[in-house]
Amino acid sequence: MQYHYKEGHIYNAHGKKMGAKCNSGYIKVTISSGNKKRWYAHRWIWTHFNGKIPDGYEIHHMDSNKKNNNINNLKLVTKQQNVDMKTNRGNVRQKSTGNWQALRKKNYLGTFGTKCGAIMACNLAYI
Repeated sequence: MQYHYKEGHIYNAHGKKMGAKCNSGYIKVTISSGNKKRWYAHRWIWTHFNGKIPDGYEIHHMDSNKKNNNINNLKLVTKQQNVDMKTNRGNVRQKSTGNWQALRKKNYLGTFGTKCGAIMACNLAYI
């Protein structure tokens, strides 16, 4: 069976979106190519575009949203880099104005109109 990718999702040959959220919050898909294999969607998408994930590496969601599997949101990192980004990603909080503040290691990074913008600021401050 053939599969294709569009805007962060995997579709089967009949055009049906595949995947189900598992307990960890990630999307899992079953891919059949001779034999069935369960994949985390973000790992399949990365592999589909870039080839095999090297040993010792993981795929990081830049915006920290496990359901956002858009290829532009995925980054190849070492296991240690992934741990560091998860534990040091900073804090975002919504203000009464509806805007989002981003802080990293007690440093104020700015106020953003969206939660995603605040998360991205925290991620960029890590780099």
